[in-house]
Amino acid sequence: MVPSLLRGEKVLFRRSNGPGGADSAPPPRFRVNFAEVQRMKLRKLQCQVVRDVAEMRSHGREAEGWEENLEKYVKALQDYDYMQNRARSNRDPFLVTGEYYTDNYILGQYLSAGLQAQELETAGSVGDWETDDSRQTVCGTRGDNLSRTWFVNFRRRVAIAAVGGLFLVGPMWLMVLYNKLYAQLISTTVFVTAFGIVMAIFLNKDDAVLASTAAYAAVLVVFVGTSTSGDGGAPPSL
Repeated sequence: MVPSLLRGEKVLFRRSNGPGGADSAPPPRFRVNFAEVQRMKLRKLQCQVVRDVAEMRSHGREAEGWEENLEKYVKALQDYDYMQNRARSNRDPFLVTGEYYTDNYILGQYLSAGLQAQELETAGSVGDWETDDSRQTVCGTRGDNLSRTWFVNFRRRVAIAAVGGLFLVGPMWLMVLYNKLYAQLISTTVFVTAFGIVMAIFLNKDDAVLASTAAYAAVLVVFVGTSTSGDGGAPPSL
């Protein structure tokens, strides 16, 4: 079965930037996902490779062109992975959608009236609706991309610094304000567990998650030890 390549944009839109006025319904918008087209290519190449393997098994000899077909399949799979990674960018270059002014013009030029009249799946908006004055290039200019990348990375670094400071200063304040052994142990357990979950979300390697969580736990354990021994060796209050 051929996957659906077109998705209608007939309902979900931003009224402030939509092409229609307050009293007029906006025209339908459409979306083409090149990643879905690549999946079709993957399935086609997969069938060719399976056919080659079945032929070699049945006839006891190499099928003509099986190495090239396998190489094409691997390359197509790598291209699909690249498409998936680019989908995380600010604007997916493998998605032609009606929210973008130039994309909407291209879609309008090549989609027939009969196709536009079909009942298609409604998809959510991927961003603000562009106008003739706010339209952007498909991948952005070099200067805009550099400035946007710097700003995005700066915001990420600020967020990381804020979260890191919260995980360090937060439990210390709790341990000082509630200078009880149980409060310190509970605070350490909760914050170490939360920190480990955050690391598991953002880190891809198991050893990195374990090392960062163990290092953070060591910092809190040292602070608990210094807090409980601050009374000249007297046992801490429970």
